[in-house]
Amino acid sequence: MSDSTKVLVVGPASTTIRALFDKISALTSKHNFNIALIAGDLFESSSEDELDDVLNGVLKPPMDIYYTLGSKPLHEKLIAKLGNDGSGMVAEGIFMLGKSSILTTGKGLRIGAFGGTDDPSTLAEKDEEDALHPKITATTLDKFAEYFETPTAASGGGGSLAAARAKAKQHSNTSLDILLTHTWPSNITLLSNKQLPSLPGLPMAHSWGNSAVTSALSYSTPKYIFSGGHNAFWEREPFIHPNGLSTRFVSLGQFGNTEKQRWFYAFTISPRTNGLKEDAPSGSTSSPLPTLTTAKKRGTGDKDENNSYIFAQQTSAYASVGGKGSKRGKKGHLQEITQDECWFCLSNPRVTKHLIVSIGEECYITLPKGQLPDAKDTAIPGGGHVLIIPISHYPNLFSLPAEIAQRVQSELLDCREALTKCYAKYDSVPVTFELGRYWSRGGHAHIQMVPVPKDLSPTLAQEFENEGVAQGVEWEADPQRALDDLEDGQSYLRVDLPDGKKFVHLIRPAPFNQQFARQVLANVLGIPDRADWRNCELPDDQETEIANDFRNAFNPFDKNV
Repeated sequence: MSDSTKVLVVGPASTTIRALFDKISALTSKHNFNIALIAGDLFESSSEDELDDVLNGVLKPPMDIYYTLGSKPLHEKLIAKLGNDGSGMVAEGIFMLGKSSILTTGKGLRIGAFGGTDDPSTLAEKDEEDALHPKITATTLDKFAEYFETPTAASGGGGSLAAARAKAKQHSNTSLDILLTHTWPSNITLLSNKQLPSLPGLPMAHSWGNSAVTSALSYSTPKYIFSGGHNAFWEREPFIHPNGLSTRFVSLGQFGNTEKQRWFYAFTISPRTNGLKEDAPSGSTSSPLPTLTTAKKRGTGDKDENNSYIFAQQTSAYASVGGKGSKRGKKGHLQEITQDECWFCLSNPRVTKHLIVSIGEECYITLPKGQLPDAKDTAIPGGGHVLIIPISHYPNLFSLPAEIAQRVQSELLDCREALTKCYAKYDSVPVTFELGRYWSRGGHAHIQMVPVPKDLSPTLAQEFENEGVAQGVEWEADPQRALDDLEDGQSYLRVDLPDGKKFVHLIRPAPFNQQFARQVLANVLGIPDRADWRNCELPDDQETEIANDFRNAFNPFDKNV
């Protein structure tokens, strides 16, 4: 095809750049590659003399080479060449892609870069973006996300809307063909049957990754994503995004590595055609990435066509006690998911009754499908991750009619108190989270409680703050006031920690990870491979057994017994 490009992608050099250029030259002479990409920083391991040779034109590449930021700040000599945006031509035939950038080649190939890595000690800081430093900040992700935003009338005044349209036109508002990163995306190993790499002295590969890279991947849905920062080769099965596009993830070893990890990947690619339906590649899986849903305030006639699969998305709703149900119940939100369709309505014969732990007058307690903790490895019999669900079918607690709102909220608190006492017996404390949604087809209100070992409790707040920065989840400075002042139709995420600290995020018109809270807790508990509920499903007989185990543990605290 005339618009196809033969691409060679290589890992960063662990030896000399000269040796890397010689190898690229040898491969190109046999296979006629059109372009070479470095999955990371070309100069990360280079000597001062070698850098000078490149900048002075003594050491030249055999073809155009593109690279991005790795784990180290840019050398001052490169900064002098590139300026403060960290992007541009370094020397003849050598180009650096900025930390958060997109390049379109002459043949229309869209290549994105999301370079750098995160530093847990500084990730929560609201620093301005530094394109020359490898630290990924919230601004890094915001800048990258702007390439894929669709302008709407809500974008602001005439000037801002025109600017948004101009930017969208410039980048065609399409997905990428190739994404280059230094770090793996978190969650990428989920749903994969491929054997993971194992390197001496390093943690298991399923714990590798950066959630900010995951978000960048979800925004850009590239055909290919290459990461070179872990010095390991691993090619995942292709996976399908919710928009129907597929992605192949490939991790590359460093060129010249002594562990015999494969360090290059060659393929031919044509630019994606915007809007063209793609066939699913052979052997592909569902997406391992957390679901991103575009949230927006509902106006007259607004309707979100996204399915409301309550187990798959693991969403929840838990209203602040204080009688707000009557205030919002007046709006009469449509119950677009009927009771005979709803997995949480006890009148539905398909409800998973073998997981139910306790039934009260207004609420019931059940274990979820694919609970977060593994019941075999927890102090609490049966795991202890539960949902507290109002029996009445309403999409969220703010839509409860005034005549039942207070009774439901009072029983919810009783359930929480009883569960907290149960957890305490096993030296654990509860984390409660809710997702108050107004953009779905309705669904059925519920909250989630997850037990965490007491000794991990001091780490919780920092983990939620760090992950919030990484995924663009902005916490309100005064969470209770934010809840008190909620506008009708405002969706939100609320997290309550065992020490009484509260986090509230008001969901705005932007992609939002509905499994955010579960993902944070999976990291805290050291089980990142269980962040996706689909990775944790069990046969009915095993579910019945663990439900019985937890029911027996909870019975002494259950007021409904």
